[in-house]
Amino acid sequence: MLPEESKRNDEPPSPLRLKAEAALRPRHQDVSRMSPAEIQKLIYELEVHQVELEMQNEELREAQIAMARSRDRFVDLYDFAPVGYVTVDPEGIIVEANLTFSLMLGTERCSLTGRKITRCITRGAQDLFYFHLRSAIETGRKQVCELVLLRAGGTTFHARMETIRIEDPDTGAIHFRSAILDISARKIAEQELEQSHAELERRVAERTRELAGANCELKASQEELVRSAAQLSRLAAIVESSADAIIGANRDGLIQSWNAGAEYLMGYTCEDVLGKPLDELIASEYLIEYRKACELVGSGTTPELFEIMVKHRDGRLIDVSIRLSAIRMDNGTIIGQSLIARDISLRKRAEAALRESEVRY
Repeated sequence: MLPEESKRNDEPPSPLRLKAEAALRPRHQDVSRMSPAEIQKLIYELEVHQVELEMQNEELREAQIAMARSRDRFVDLYDFAPVGYVTVDPEGIIVEANLTFSLMLGTERCSLTGRKITRCITRGAQDLFYFHLRSAIETGRKQVCELVLLRAGGTTFHARMETIRIEDPDTGAIHFRSAILDISARKIAEQELEQSHAELERRVAERTRELAGANCELKASQEELVRSAAQLSRLAAIVESSADAIIGANRDGLIQSWNAGAEYLMGYTCEDVLGKPLDELIASEYLIEYRKACELVGSGTTPELFEIMVKHRDGRLIDVSIRLSAIRMDNGTIIGQSLIARDISLRKRAEAALRESEVRY
């Protein structure tokens, strides 16, 4: 029979203890019938098994620590991404949102959870949002729309929303995950372009009335204006769909991670840059500004979004907007930095083209 030591305690045995005793009972060996050599061998096997369990426990603990660090790094990338991320349930209740989205709305992130996302959308955009979610449900594919969102102070801003439907593999629960980009600057630029285009058309009409004999030349000018507007529209579309570069570096500024967006932006593969100084990719005239931002990150301060130029593999310099943030361990120790770069070179050229057009006409 098995020893009943657990019954001697004042407290009842734990469920785990009861399961272990039940599993052991069919294969229990009577120690009183064993020879001293067999008992010695049994003790040795138990000691070895104990050491194995201790080693396995240590490996599991180290794996748990590594997973926690990896999770924290992805949390930083999630929170400090240049776009807002929000997850809602089928009723439109916010389940989760990143820091960028709360900053867009000018409110505390904790106040968003459990709140209907429609409270963040202007009344005129409610129907558009409804059909946006409905399309995501029916098609199962990513849906894109442009909405006007409400800030906490009552002001509004234009936003681009990309939504996908996700399903929990364990519970089957349906949620919607959206990426939200503030496109107010783009909308302002579009309005300015429209106003500029309207002004140009007015001037062309006046000159047409005054210079009827120069009709052919005016038509050619109009065609050129149409081509210029189309070119600017294409540039705006390219800027809108460009991928972000996400780079991780240690405290010495040596590159530790390099995503596909970074390879697309600067032309270098991951193998080309791993272990190399990140500041070698920064244009020389921006090194001082970049290093000052790195010093802020090293001291625990997150610098504001700033613009510099980076080097492409073919020697070109590319305008980018930079977001730097610290990578921390569980105890808060800074072990490196993450850099999120967005190609803004097309925007720079579009602004220059607009200024040239205004000066010309």
